[in-house]
Amino acid sequence: MKKRIFLLISSMLILLLISCNSNKVQRLSYKETEPYMYGMVYDYENKPVESAQVFINGEYISSTDVQGRFILNYQMDENNEIVLKVQKNGYEVVETSFLFDPINVLYIKLINTQQLLLLAEECMANLEFSEAEILLKRALCLTPDRDDIKYLLCISLYKQDKKDEALKNIEKLNKKVIPNSYIEGLKNKITNEEATVNK
Repeated sequence: MKKRIFLLISSMLILLLISCNSNKVQRLSYKETEPYMYGMVYDYENKPVESAQVFINGEYISSTDVQGRFILNYQMDENNEIVLKVQKNGYEVVETSFLFDPINVLYIKLINTQQLLLLAEECMANLEFSEAEILLKRALCLTPDRDDIKYLLCISLYKQDKKDEALKNIEKLNKKVIPNSYIEGLKNKITNEEATVNK
């Protein structure tokens, strides 16, 4: 009987200690949380980007977790602008500046090659070839060996009447990856049109 009473009292004391500690955590003052600022990195499909590297004023601070989150423990004068850079292989680097304010959360959006390509294809479907060209060139900066992107760039250049540039890009294509019929068909079309204009 005494053992049961002792166990009951012990359990109550443990619960009391836990509740006291949790109350203490909930009552943190603004000054106690001030050195921390939270951030979130996600892509153009609103998915979190894991293992993105975070730099503050050129200095590596941390990497994002599986949910794309990071914490900045960086004490600075609130009036000083901080330069934030976020990078990950296969994604465009994002650089921005902000003022340190622990009340706010930083939201950073990264874009990868596939997302740039999808946006470019959408632009081409809407006959917005100059916008498609910009997006395709950005995608090629991230992955320069993608012949499918190079081929779409040739088409977007051709559609903007940049035929010389389109022909130069056609010569750079790996004909083993894209069937020769597509490449040769586009090349012949451009060459024939230029020949007709020059007559």
